[in-house]
Amino acid sequence: MKEPSNVKPESDDDFLHAAHMMEQMGGSFASCIADAYYAADRQNRERLKAAFPDLFTRHYNLYLNQLNQGE
Repeated sequence: MKEPSNVKPESDDDFLHAAHMMEQMGGSFASCIADAYYAADRQNRERLKAAFPDLFTRHYNLYLNQLNQGE
């Protein structure tokens, strides 16, 4: 498996985990993007993922790091 700091979210669940971390641990901007992601339809979710790939990747890796700490 890749190092957690380099793993990009791929599945819908991955992006939901990233959005949850954005809401909990991100700043106000990241939290607003997470809220928009939750409210968006499929097409607009794709637009958000394309517009903010670094934000989703960073917070997905925070999620993975939390999982690894629990092992």
